Amino acid sequence: MKIAVVCPSPVPFTIGGAENLAWGLCDAINKKTEHMCELIKLPLKEHSFWDLIDSYYAYYNLDLSHFDMVITTKYPSWMVRHDNSVCYMLHTLRGLYDTYHLCNAPETVPAGFPPVAEIIDYMEMHPNYEDLEGFFKLIFKLRQDPRTGCEKYSHYFNFPGPFIKKIIHYLDRAALTQCGMSGYYSISDTVKNRADYFPPACKVTAVYPPTVNERTESKDNKKAKYEHIFVASRLDSAKRIDMLIKAMKYVTGKVKLYIAGCGPCEEELKELAKDDSRIKFLGYVSKEELEKYYSDALVIPYFPYDEDYGYITVEAMLRKKPVITTKDSGGPNEFVKDNETGFSVDFDEKAIAEKIDYLVKNPDEAKRMGANGYKLVKDINWESAIEKLINPKPEPSDQKKLVVLSTFRIYPPEGGGRSRTFSLYKSLAKRFDVTLVSMDQGDQLRIKRRIAENMVEYTIPRSVKQSEEERDLFRKVDRIPVSDIAVLMYPDMTPDFN
Repeated sequence: MKIAVVCPSPVPFTIGGAENLAWGLCDAINKKTEHMCELIKLPLKEHSFWDLIDSYYAYYNLDLSHFDMVITTKYPSWMVRHDNSVCYMLHTLRGLYDTYHLCNAPETVPAGFPPVAEIIDYMEMHPNYEDLEGFFKLIFKLRQDPRTGCEKYSHYFNFPGPFIKKIIHYLDRAALTQCGMSGYYSISDTVKNRADYFPPACKVTAVYPPTVNERTESKDNKKAKYEHIFVASRLDSAKRIDMLIKAMKYVTGKVKLYIAGCGPCEEELKELAKDDSRIKFLGYVSKEELEKYYSDALVIPYFPYDEDYGYITVEAMLRKKPVITTKDSGGPNEFVKDNETGFSVDFDEKAIAEKIDYLVKNPDEAKRMGANGYKLVKDINWESAIEKLINPKPEPSDQKKLVVLSTFRIYPPEGGGRSRTFSLYKSLAKRFDVTLVSMDQGDQLRIKRRIAENMVEYTIPRSVKQSEEERDLFRKVDRIPVSDIAVLMYPDMTPDFN
């Protein structure tokens, strides 16, 4: 197959986890399989309301039909439309999802600006995301409205803010329920379990990506000294290196802390650590130096806030080092098993210091936990990840399959007929894998969506010819509804339904 891996290119450009994952995945597909793969990137500007809208629209218009398969990774890459795509999600735009509450922004879009109200009404009237082109037209019409630039209405375009949050949630859900979306994957259970990241009732599989700094061989280093604490990380606020420095004030054991990496908080962290001669900042270190510092480390502390995955955790365990993390660190806790592969403690300097001192006094325990960690992560590699992404094995099911034909769309279950039909087959879905094939108005798009557990609906638009014949029949019988009869009378006029 010809496979496209799609990932945004951040503006300004920087190299982080998303970039390394996309490069690694694409390279592994080309080197380790018979498939051909190319990495596709478009700039992602997200510094303002309109920057983000333009970025989403650019991916929406990206034509990758010359590929057999598309793997999307991070917002807004899943906006790409394709007949065979899977989402391997790193994360959504977290500031509009799970960390939105940290912005102290309102949840509700205020009333008082008719063009904004029109867009909100459009989203509510199109819960099936069947006309995104029309939706974008409304958005761009709003941008041309002269009132948009007025101070009176400027708060509608705050970023982050409730209006852009509502728009991005709508676009993400539309993209992730598009007809060609055939599989959902995440880089961790932490990402998988976050609220609203994935459509309801869809099955999501966590597939751990290997670390970039993967050790080529993992045998015991008999010369390792187990004499210092080591962390290699970007020095920014989200990594919370300041808590580690504060914890060192309570560490009574004779142990040094080496911090490798650079970042915007570097000077601030150095100022915080200036009175502790045990703490040394290394800046950038080469791969050879990195291996040496890992080899001689007693323990690797790592406690970012609600991390998506935590490559550092895997890097440490591949080198048979225990990890100290905190209970609110997210991804690292999928690997740190308390007292087995390290420690997970409260985000508190004294609690962290206590575990550091314990390992200083008990280096054999550090070795034991490190060996356990290695067993846990040693099989994380691109070969197994690619196999799951490209050749997923269907889970065995004892449930029989049930196909249901409907002359009207079932989802959303609004109104008496839809609600009764949805409830009936949702109950049957406990015993059957239910596929609903429903017919919709001719101006709609063909849609596939998971609408409940073990329940999928394919919505097929009536052909123009069938719609015309149905209207003629409707007029002939004095405007009595004839949709059900017309389906029986003109079965060949909408071939996709047969």
